[in-house]
Amino acid sequence: MEQSQQIAEMAVIGGMMIDSSALYKVTGQLNSNDFEDERNQIIFDAIIILLQKGLEVNLVSVAEQLQLLKKLKYIGGQQYLVDCTYQIPLTSDVQEYINIVKDKSLARRFFGLLKNLENEYETKEIEDLSEFIGAAEKSILEITKQRRVSEFLASKDIINVLVERLDNERAERERNIGKRPSYLTGTPTGYEDMDRKIGGFQKGSLIILAARPSVGKTALALNFAAKAAHCGVPVGIFSLEMSSEQIMLRLASEKAHLSTGDILQLPLKHGTTYFDTNFPTEREEQTKIASLNSALDILANDPIFIDDYGGNKLMDIQAKARKLKNSHPDLGLIVIDYIGLINSSGKNYKGDRQQEIAEYSRSLKQLAKELEVPILCLCQLSRNVEQRTNHRPALSDLRDSGAIEQDADQVFFIYREDYYNNNKDDKAQGNNQSDIPPEPPIEGEEPNGQSAPSSGNSMVELILAKNRSGELATFKFMFMKQFCRFESIYDGDDYQG
Repeated sequence: MEQSQQIAEMAVIGGMMIDSSALYKVTGQLNSNDFEDERNQIIFDAIIILLQKGLEVNLVSVAEQLQLLKKLKYIGGQQYLVDCTYQIPLTSDVQEYINIVKDKSLARRFFGLLKNLENEYETKEIEDLSEFIGAAEKSILEITKQRRVSEFLASKDIINVLVERLDNERAERERNIGKRPSYLTGTPTGYEDMDRKIGGFQKGSLIILAARPSVGKTALALNFAAKAAHCGVPVGIFSLEMSSEQIMLRLASEKAHLSTGDILQLPLKHGTTYFDTNFPTEREEQTKIASLNSALDILANDPIFIDDYGGNKLMDIQAKARKLKNSHPDLGLIVIDYIGLINSSGKNYKGDRQQEIAEYSRSLKQLAKELEVPILCLCQLSRNVEQRTNHRPALSDLRDSGAIEQDADQVFFIYREDYYNNNKDDKAQGNNQSDIPPEPPIEGEEPNGQSAPSSGNSMVELILAKNRSGELATFKFMFMKQFCRFESIYDGDDYQG
């Protein structure tokens, strides 16, 4: 053991025996395993026993307790205890020695973990490499978290941190004068009425966007993502259902004001930049291709990153999100479409879907907090909302787990009256033999599986049913289904995109 580490360990032990404030500072941050010298581990455990008995901790009582444990002679007798007290310079705070001991302990654990991982990889058959890497990353993260010791904070200390944070936010707003509105404190949603009300999507927040299938969850989430990215905010999208090409087609449809059907039917020939506008002979087709090229050019320059692997497990999402944050420190939004499609980790939930979804929502909230990035997670509503007279969703309608409601900082519901009116019309015409409406097709798809959102416009209410840090609200939109586009009916088009 290095001499500096030996001195630090002895200074910590000495401080515990002569200073009550140091005693409780140490016990709140270290345990016996943090000491490398076995003698110091034994003394630390003896001190803990004294505390548990409600006895005073000093040189004499510690020596007596070690004698009872028949360990006094082993640690070097009373002289070693005295030597420990000599290691504390009068001008030093024991905290710096605590930090040294803790850092050395974490280093031992870290390199020990790496050695064990290497040994496991070389000696055991790894069935799922991504799961092995994910578990390794989680173990490493647990070690790094140990560096940040949780303690009670005095109100004045909390206020100092709060003042500094608010001052930093003010400074950032000033730097963005002319670039971002003053009321925007988080990632822009792209809709002025929403941003004025909630300040955008806030760092570290888990935001749930829920609706029945085919109502417009994916379309609205992509509108949020595209508008944020067009403001220069990097956005990561985990698409567990649609391919990256399908996502990009939808984004292009929204930007170009062309339906996906129109785009797919255009005579598209690769040109110098995207598609050759002179290839078709009809003027209308040339205009549409020019609009498509313009949309693609905008999207190509916006920081949007899409992962469309449908087999993503929770740990895959965590690992990829951390990697994206590392490569883009200003990452401003992560979209997950949707929580119910996250692949099972293989844990034995014994068929308890609620328990599994609860773990996902809890872990995603922790991930948002860790990365300091808002996570927008899509979620299905249960059929209960269709079986009652008032179809407006409630928090109790969240599918699979009440934990989603508990973990979320904000919960948004999409309500479309025409969706339920269509179901009633079908039932009245005898198209549905059951008293319960059939499960609608996957959002954005027709029953035959072809991606083709229905045409026409729908009035939509976006209901903010939970807002941990603010008021509840309802925002109204026009959903232009053929373009996969949401427009606020209050301010028409978005303010910056």
